[in-house]
Amino acid sequence: MEKDFLIKVPIPYVYLSLSGSSKDQASLFRSYVKDFIKRNETGLTYIKISGMYALCKLKGRE
Repeated sequence: MEKDFLIKVPIPYVYLSLSGSSKDQASLFRSYVKDFIKRNETGLTYIKISGMYALCKLKGRE
């Protein structure tokens, strides 16, 4: 049985600040984080946010 390990990627604090004035802050913040992972961590797939970390898996191991 193969175990899936999550990789913690720190989220830049600026995304929290930028999304702070939005009516739906959580949705906008999540969108920023997903795009950040897509652009900067091309070998990873976004799973979820935990604190100020994006939890990701290696692509191809979904």
